[in-house]
Amino acid sequence: MLAEETFRIKPRKNRQLEKDVKLIMKWFAGYFDNREQVEEEKAKNTPPELIHEQIHGIFAPVEIPAFGKNVLYVKQYMDDDPTQVYRQRIYSFHVNEKEEAIELRIYAFLDDEAYIDAHLEPGKLSDLTPEKMSFKEGCELFWYRKKNHFLGYMKEGTCRVCSQKTGKIITITDDCYLDGEQLWIRDRAFDEDGNYIFGHKGNIHHKMKKQYEILKTGRIG
Repeated sequence: MLAEETFRIKPRKNRQLEKDVKLIMKWFAGYFDNREQVEEEKAKNTPPELIHEQIHGIFAPVEIPAFGKNVLYVKQYMDDDPTQVYRQRIYSFHVNEKEEAIELRIYAFLDDEAYIDAHLEPGKLSDLTPEKMSFKEGCELFWYRKKNHFLGYMKEGTCRVCSQKTGKIITITDDCYLDGEQLWIRDRAFDEDGNYIFGHKGNIHHKMKKQYEILKTGRIG
């Protein structure tokens, strides 16, 4: 009897996760920035070392079959200057039945310059495959639905990469918040001795608000 009940429950969970994937794609798709957060911190005379960098994020739905059905091109830059790109990625969302979560796999370009602003020319991405990009196992984010928002987490201690600056191993952690209007990001890195490498020194999220939606082919919604 218990086995039959388990069999009935599992498909229901999977159906809900499939709905969650569609919702997370809808909420992610857009242009975000934390301008308001930075202005508030400056107005409150926040110590300079605790004022957040002003960051901007473009999260554009794209069709790249090799990465699955739910894929975003991501461009993140700083200080109102689209040329100050600090991160460019492909995000691929999948149902993870074991974790009962939405798994976000993050792929880095091997040649960033070749794909700048690919949301405006999505044809640039058509021949990409996971094998042609850099993927760090253990650096996945797992997103969990909490009523009217999602919380995303990396598993503790699993995202270990070699720093391009120092050549040493660092551990990256990240936790995020997403709803229909906001995306909060708190990524941090530490060396093997626990020393701070990057991230907000006050341990506060970059709190970005959606300024407009981005539809497939880069059109603004």
